[in-house]
Order: sequence, then structure tokens, then C-alpha cells
Amino acid sequence: MARFTDLDVKNEAIKFARRRSRELFAGDASKGCVIASNIAFAAVVLGAEHVDINEDTDWWIVASETHWMYPRPPSYNDCLELFDRIVPFPEQGPTSHRLKIYVAAYAEHAYVQREGVVTTLVGPPVTPPKPHQSISPPWCTNVLAFRTDGISDPS
Repeated sequence: MARFTDLDVKNEAIKFARRRSRELFAGDASKGCVIASNIAFAAVVLGAEHVDINEDTDWWIVASETHWMYPRPPSYNDCLELFDRIVPFPEQGPTSHRLKIYVAAYAEHAYVQREGVVTTLVGPPVTPPKPHQSISPPWCTNVLAFRTDGISDPS
């Protein structure tokens, strides 16, 4: 079962992220591209030497051998918390925050794979083979995959 739905209106952080869509996605910018590239940049800030970004049949995939989503108490104790709250990101700057909340706010489907274990975040579980399996290098064991095609901007 997915942790979030596109109707998750109880979560204030998700509502906040959706209200900021005009600031985040200038002009005709692809939501998926903006989110994936910013998450990949954050992974590099956290020490990843290689981050693989791919778009394939509407799926955006960010993968690395580095576990950039590992827990960082006291900010958060499990990487899944990154998707339902705004978490400070002091490594990137004094007013920065982790961007995975935007996956929960704008994705129609999303999952993470951490060292072989897949957790569905948004939408129904993806049946094997997973979208990343045919394009991400096999040594990239930490994966975030998502689709933003079915989510529209709030009016």
C-alpha cells in the first residue's frame, strides 16, 4: 500500500509544496526533470560520487551506489520521513530543505529501492520488472523512481 496519495490534503507540508508550484516549475519546465535534477544534486552534496538520472516512458529515475537517503537524527529517523515533511538541509545552505517532499506532492506513482528492498510511496505498487531495472546500472542499489504525468497544478 502506498504511503501517500495525490489527495493527501491532511499533510500540511504537501499542501505547502503544491502551493509553491509556480515558484518551483518556471514556464514549461517538466516537473519530473526539475525534481529529479534537484534530488540528484542533493545526493552529490551528501557525498555521492555517481548519480544516474534517467527518464523513461514518463518515469524519472534517480539512482546511486551511495545511500543518500540514510537517516540523519534528529532531523529524521527513516528516509521515508523525507517524503512527508519539510526537512532542513544545512549541508546545502542555511535555508535549504530536502526536496523529496516534492515527490509526494507531485508524483502520480513513486517508489524507493534501498539495497534491494522496494517501498511504494505514491500510487499502486509497480509490478516487476520495476522501471529502473532496465536502465539503471546494477550497482546503483539506492533508487528513487517517480511519475508526475497525472498531477496538475493547484488552481
